[in-house]
Amino acid sequence: MVKYLLFLGMIILLVECGNTFYKSITQPKVQAEEPFVQDPLETESKHLTSLSPQYLDESKYTGDELEIVRLINQRAQFLREGNEEEYLTLFTEDRPVSQIPNYQIQELVIEDKIAVQEQKQIYQAACRIREIHIDKAESSRGYVFKKDKQDAQAAWKIADID
Repeated sequence: MVKYLLFLGMIILLVECGNTFYKSITQPKVQAEEPFVQDPLETESKHLTSLSPQYLDESKYTGDELEIVRLINQRAQFLREGNEEEYLTLFTEDRPVSQIPNYQIQELVIEDKIAVQEQKQIYQAACRIREIHIDKAESSRGYVFKKDKQDAQAAWKIADID
């Protein structure tokens, strides 16, 4: 009788193991999906890029100062658009840059008054601008501008940015 019960127990055990194995190969395994986690830096960058840039308020300027402020704003706009061809046209022919930088400006703040000086052959202007990039990095840059004095149709151009 003990042998019979032991034999019956073994058969039940084997049948249960077989059922478990059969269920595991016939039912697809459902893996728990990992929750989608977005990179906070990527989210912040997309948010800042979608915000309207805040450039210098042109309504506060007239004459040469207005032309210079427009030039600064155009530079920021072309940087934002990645428009290298137009960007390079803003500079003098002996420009110190040969390509567009790889950052974008979110906001511009003028730090001091635009100083215009008359030289023998040219007009020269200088000012300091604080640039706030879309990644929230800030830089203070000195802009130097030139305009040919002999040509009545000459426009202001960026001579250098430090």
